[in-house]
Amino acid sequence: MNTAIRFPLRAAGWLLPLMLLSAGAWADCAIGNGTVNLGTQSSFTAYTTQFRAQGTGGLSCTGATVNLLTNNTVRGTIQSTTNAMRLANTDGSGDAIPYLIYPDPNYQYAFSTGQTMDYGSLGLLPALFQSSNVVVPVYIRTTTGANVRSGTYTDVINISWTYSVCTLGVVGACLSAWTGTGVAAVTVTAIITKDCAINSTPNVNLGSMALVSQFSAVTQSVTLTCTKTEGYKTYFTNGNNYGTPWRRMRNGTTSNYIQYQIYQANGTTIWDSNSKLTGIGTGLSQSLSYVVRVNTAQLAQPAGNYSDTVSLVLEY
Repeated sequence: MNTAIRFPLRAAGWLLPLMLLSAGAWADCAIGNGTVNLGTQSSFTAYTTQFRAQGTGGLSCTGATVNLLTNNTVRGTIQSTTNAMRLANTDGSGDAIPYLIYPDPNYQYAFSTGQTMDYGSLGLLPALFQSSNVVVPVYIRTTTGANVRSGTYTDVINISWTYSVCTLGVVGACLSAWTGTGVAAVTVTAIITKDCAINSTPNVNLGSMALVSQFSAVTQSVTLTCTKTEGYKTYFTNGNNYGTPWRRMRNGTTSNYIQYQIYQANGTTIWDSNSKLTGIGTGLSQSLSYVVRVNTAQLAQPAGNYSDTVSLVLEY
């Protein structure tokens, strides 16, 4: 009876470690190259907004059942980048968009050249190794204030990876791990498109006069913004009451009109679709002056409030 009692106890003592050891499976990690595609953005977005994207960091593990009860290591040191942490225009113009690198989807931990992203100390490993096939991500977010022309913008980040992934272990001890080091080249790309916007078109008040011949010319301006180095054309429509060759202001619903004209800043060139004003964008707000002048040689018109509505057209 005593021998029979001892035998199961010895068997149980051997079975317990075997059950713990079977909790892990072999993992195979590799270091290759990665990509981050920031998509297509307007030049205005590049100037005013932090746009961002997730990509691959070049480190991947396949067939992994990681023992998270032991110490695992995944570290990525940002050794260098081709364009010093800037997405540079491939046209060689020197235009660039600064950015930062993040290991987390919440963009909480920003990193730059010479710094190490330690996924373990940041508490990112449990979420990272939820599946057996893992591609370690990196996240890119730009900074604001980049006044750039349209084009393709890129940078290549060299990340030195160090990993030690435990695949077989007991609590607090790793019996087998996949370890390695290597450098991954991560290519970051963004496409910047041209854009234009009309910022302001203030009303024009010609004042009050007893006689048409007494109206003086009024100078006003509109403001617009177009992408750096991009050409544009602008002109005013003929308004609601056009009568060749004059734009006209109308007194309410009557048939009484005051003839006027809109001229470019020189005061002599009519600003319309036949004489468009051309310009080159700077990426910043530009002011365009113009002159409004009443035809003082026209016949006198009855007293009243005369008005017209014209539109500014911007082509790019």
